[in-house]
Amino acid sequence: MGDFAMLDMKQGFDLYSLEEGGEKEYVHSEVVIYFTFFLFLMTLFFMFMIFMNFIIAVIGESYSKVIQNKEAFDYQQRAMMIYEREVHFRPDTLDDDTFFPAIIIVKQMKMNSFSSRHNKQSYIGMLKNYIRGQTLKIHDQ
Repeated sequence: MGDFAMLDMKQGFDLYSLEEGGEKEYVHSEVVIYFTFFLFLMTLFFMFMIFMNFIIAVIGESYSKVIQNKEAFDYQQRAMMIYEREVHFRPDTLDDDTFFPAIIIVKQMKMNSFSSRHNKQSYIGMLKNYIRGQTLKIHDQ
């Protein structure tokens, strides 16, 4: 933090000008100085708020990109596992139902109902999945 004792409301203002006779002529009144200082503080506050909103928006955008890349990586890993499974078996064993079932069961981690109710990110994720599913149904018809 800084040394706020050095912060003076009257700094930066020419409070008076000296005339030839050496008398002081005041340029600004006290009200103008205090009002200008108040405006400076308000401007500083709003600039800070705008900057923080910008940082939050950038972090949110990068978070969504990371989640999308994670999903793409998961699908790529699944495809690699299927490919490796097909490579390591002979062509005559590819028809065997024990090694290659018609349906692959992929387990997903169970979501806790408490965290999913109170977590905005999981709600947004469920909404995205629902919209994706509805779009696929529309395209299939």
